[in-house]
Amino acid sequence: TPAVSAFFALDTALDELAEAGGVPARREVYRRRNLRVRRVLTDLGFQSFSNTGSESQTIVTMRVPEGTTVDALYGAMKDRGFIIYRSKGALAAEHIQIANMGELPDETIDAFLAAMSEAVEVTRGVKSAPARHLRSV
Repeated sequence: TPAVSAFFALDTALDELAEAGGVPARREVYRRRNLRVRRVLTDLGFQSFSNTGSESQTIVTMRVPEGTTVDALYGAMKDRGFIIYRSKGALAAEHIQIANMGELPDETIDAFLAAMSEAVEVTRGVKSAPARHLRSV
């Protein structure tokens, strides 16, 4: 017996995708979000794993800033209600990954970036400063 409910869910998801402009529009949303996340993290001292111009538009892989660790940052973000991914293999000790796909309102991204700014400063032992660059895409 086919999972009919899964087909209904897929049909609804495809309708929503079409109403939002289709695949090209979704890619553009992901591209803008990804660039924004990369820009803010770079401003916080993170270093992109690669800068080829062909990076994923849905996942950001960054080296954590000097003076903090993946574990400290993971814990600080979890305390603020966000889960960041620990990189695997050879990158695990110094890199994190952040997904920017799915239904994410700008307010959620704003809150994530503000929490990341605060977490980086706290894990470095520096008092948190107001985030000034979080609203614009």
